[in-house]
Amino acid sequence: MEREDEDATQERRLRELEELGVTLPKDAFELIFVFLQEILANRHSAHRKLQYISKLERSVTSFQVSYLLRHII
Repeated sequence: MEREDEDATQERRLRELEELGVTLPKDAFELIFVFLQEILANRHSAHRKLQYISKLERSVTSFQVSYLLRHII
């Protein structure tokens, strides 16, 4: 069902482009769509990496504090 919706959306957008006088090969639209999906996936991946790094930094800070407290006292 989802694929059918995507195909219908692509067809509608191609018709809109044709109405504006822009003609693209059918696979060009698919390539653009895939490229945009990859950009979004990379953005999500980068966000997860930043969250992971932040968590590691908090763990290191916590470890440093606990280490210092044990060895100073």
